[in-house]
Amino acid sequence: MGTPHGRPRRNGTPQPADRRPGTHASPAAGDIRPPPDPLDVLFCDNHLLAVRKPAGLVTQPSGRHADSLEDRAKAWIRQRFAKPGNVFLEAVHRLDRPVSGIVLFARTGKALRRLNDAMRRGAVSRVYWTVLDGHPPAPEGNLEHWLLHGSHRARVANPGEAGARRALLAYRVLDERPPFSLVEVALATGRYHQIRAQWAAAGLPVVGDLRYGSSVRLAADTIALHHRCLTVPHPVAGAPLSLLAPLPQGPPWDAFPGPGSGTGMTDRAPLDAACLSAVEQWGPGAARNGDQSPLPDNGICDNPGSCESS
Repeated sequence: MGTPHGRPRRNGTPQPADRRPGTHASPAAGDIRPPPDPLDVLFCDNHLLAVRKPAGLVTQPSGRHADSLEDRAKAWIRQRFAKPGNVFLEAVHRLDRPVSGIVLFARTGKALRRLNDAMRRGAVSRVYWTVLDGHPPAPEGNLEHWLLHGSHRARVANPGEAGARRALLAYRVLDERPPFSLVEVALATGRYHQIRAQWAAAGLPVVGDLRYGSSVRLAADTIALHHRCLTVPHPVAGAPLSLLAPLPQGPPWDAFPGPGSGTGMTDRAPLDAACLSAVEQWGPGAARNGDQSPLPDNGICDNPGSCESS
């Protein structure tokens, strides 16, 4: 989705994230200490903060985990804008702990209300990339199931079964490297563990997802599911805002060399264009900002004072 990403250097000046030489590795088992540079910022303005969540990190604080993406984001805002005391920051959506990719936070109550309303109206499009253990039967198609939210997992139910909710997604295969497939998924509904449960029901579990039947074990608390693209109406400007998160490094993603497999600015454009087209096909928003020009190289405010004004 052709949105280059920005993040701060250690001296506080912004730098395109994709030009940095590497990315954070998944934490080892029992090790949830933040890396030295713990936040990948994709976009920031007065109203929104979008970041890339690493797999293995919870989105919001939990009594069972010492670290969370929200805590890291609040710490970044305090440091970036020299804000003492409490920081308002609320997740507009969440990702499961083993999932990586875009998480969008609201920086004001007004932004949160408007984004929640956009979610209810279906005005938000979400595209995921996943590596499946096996090959889908067709290069593109749809999956439809009825899901029940059980104890820490979703299970497929019969239509009309009490509590069951319809789950629908569209997919297309981007690449195949036996025994795995790199697949793009666009959600038409947002159910608990939807992508994980639906592909498991189709006999093609997400690689590393032991809970749903994968036979492949990845790094601790990691599965091959990545929130790649997000388009939302900006809560104040109203124009579509499109975001793209670089893929993780390491297995199984590195089984798919070539465009889109890493975080380099030069090697990602072709498959990013494919991700953009998925948003245009499946989502309501355009894949450009309000003036139809490509989004800027740096989504971080260059002037902290203007970014911080309410």
